[in-house]
Amino acid sequence: MSSYRQKTKMSSTHMITFSTTNNPNLKKNSKYKRVVYVMDHLVNDLNKRLTDILGITCIAKPKERGVLSKFMENIEIKKIMNNQPEFIQTNPLYNYDCYVDIDNEEDIKKFQEVFEIEDEDLYTKKDEVVKTFYYKNERYEKLNDKKYYDLDRSITEPIYPIYVITYGRYKERPHTSKCLCDMKQKHYLVCEKKEYDKYLKYVNTYTTILVMSDKYDDIKYGKNGEEPVMSSTCVRNFVWEHSRNNGDRRHWILDDNIKRFCRWNRMNLFTCISPMCFRSCEIMTDRLKNCLMSGLSYKSMCPQSDTNHTPVIFNTHVYSCILLSNEKHEECYWRGRYNEDADLSIRILKTGRPTIKLNTFLCDKLTTGSCKGGNEEIYSNGLVKSMKEGMKKKYDYIYNLHPQYIGVRPLKRNEIHHDIKTCGELGGLVLKNNSIIYQKSNYEILEWGEENFITNEFGLVLK
Repeated sequence: MSSYRQKTKMSSTHMITFSTTNNPNLKKNSKYKRVVYVMDHLVNDLNKRLTDILGITCIAKPKERGVLSKFMENIEIKKIMNNQPEFIQTNPLYNYDCYVDIDNEEDIKKFQEVFEIEDEDLYTKKDEVVKTFYYKNERYEKLNDKKYYDLDRSITEPIYPIYVITYGRYKERPHTSKCLCDMKQKHYLVCEKKEYDKYLKYVNTYTTILVMSDKYDDIKYGKNGEEPVMSSTCVRNFVWEHSRNNGDRRHWILDDNIKRFCRWNRMNLFTCISPMCFRSCEIMTDRLKNCLMSGLSYKSMCPQSDTNHTPVIFNTHVYSCILLSNEKHEECYWRGRYNEDADLSIRILKTGRPTIKLNTFLCDKLTTGSCKGGNEEIYSNGLVKSMKEGMKKKYDYIYNLHPQYIGVRPLKRNEIHHDIKTCGELGGLVLKNNSIIYQKSNYEILEWGEENFITNEFGLVLK
């Protein structure tokens, strides 16, 4: 019997096995598995080469799963996404799953021969067989060092005001405010009265300091005779009230620890030095009927080369970079000490109203507890003895409010972290089914026609 073969199932023609003494194909996470990636322009030649050498038909498997094309079949979604910046996550890589007996020198040599792997590329510094290879060392071009800028600021300027809430981070300009200043984007930096003098030095052409009113200061610290809230809930409600009083239809409310904003497209994550990240979200939010809440996804949730994502996600939670309606609706009002954004997302979804979160533009936020200030005192060294205790209280709080929608998802930093379930897995309503209905926004001129689906870069230039 030959020491190498390929599985015979036609559905698995991309899988090549170099071991017969063991059959690791049956083990999904086998230690024998090695992956060889090949660029699309080399795949036909490599298929022929492998077929000639091994005497069997070899076909590489494309990495993408066709998620985007299926998503865009929905006419309402196409209307909402029309005339927006491009989102293409077509991976130029194909892959072969190979099973190599790493204790069998014959298998390793054959594997090296058929994929033309150089000796110096075969082993790690610990003399272990490398798990991932690139055929001829060719990879897709990475352009992450480039950034997006405006050509015409008049068409990327956000409609709604931007508020950055901050606490205890006055030693240097808060990350989010710095990003906005780099964009030359006007915004409010919202602080408490006791820290006003310390933030005053950051006033400039683009930054206005706004002080939380005494009313909400009393609520936060229990000066009104009630239990202290001690969280950002108070300043968030102050912002909501301030924006409503100014006659705004919506407002942006941002955490102060966002270190950059990104554009995700064509397998790259580009820093975005343009407020188009906000403008694009505003346009799509105003096209979504009955939408109370929207925002940007986290960069950490969108791996650069992942093809299993859509341009936007409907009916999901929105954190840290939020566009909130000023409609006088009780479910737009912030509450509680912990996880106020998770609570708000679930409450809005339970009303049957949709939410929308963008993947086309992302916020790169520092993790909770990784820097001083903010809500640190309710997570560690303040109202609790340790971060672990604070994270447990945080989870318990949101679970007790919404037990039918909260699961557990351990993180590297936190053993207990909430995981919002919107598909009825825990017995709650299927919140993912909230209606997605297009409506023409007040400032749009063109009527929708199915034949005129286009992309629009709004003058963004990469350099």
